[in-house]
Amino acid sequence: MSATVVRVYGELSSRSLTDSAIALAGSVSFVALAVMAVRSAASEVADASRARFGDAHGSVVALLLTLVGYTTTTLLLLVLLQVPVQRLLVSGAVTGVVLGIAAQQSLGNVVAGLVLLLNRLSLVRQYAMYVPEGPPPSIVALTLSAYANST
Repeated sequence: MSATVVRVYGELSSRSLTDSAIALAGSVSFVALAVMAVRSAASEVADASRARFGDAHGSVVALLLTLVGYTTTTLLLLVLLQVPVQRLLVSGAVTGVVLGIAAQQSLGNVVAGLVLLLNRLSLVRQYAMYVPEGPPPSIVALTLSAYANST
């Protein structure tokens, strides 16, 4: 609804104050409704994922859905406001390459954590290794960057 109002009645770069105000109000309402929709959808899917696969997997799913939803919302807002998206995408790609090279070690750890979480190589309450002087430690939590064990 707000996207239609902006497209039909408003133009942000217009000289008319009314057209600019309509475009701004419609854009703000579009972003607010889109953020609520993304958060609600991510929460519902994460709850279903947590019930089926566990807390760690549900958190990863929620994070990925939220990132995709916010990115889509941002791109749709730029199209709605008639901003040339091609230039922004090219500059974003260049920035992504530079940040990817700079944060290569951290990104490698995050990807490795995702692989461990999604492949379920170790499960919560599974024994981690054999210790001859007592009971073996068990895994109590799995996260994106590490796992916690108890002795």
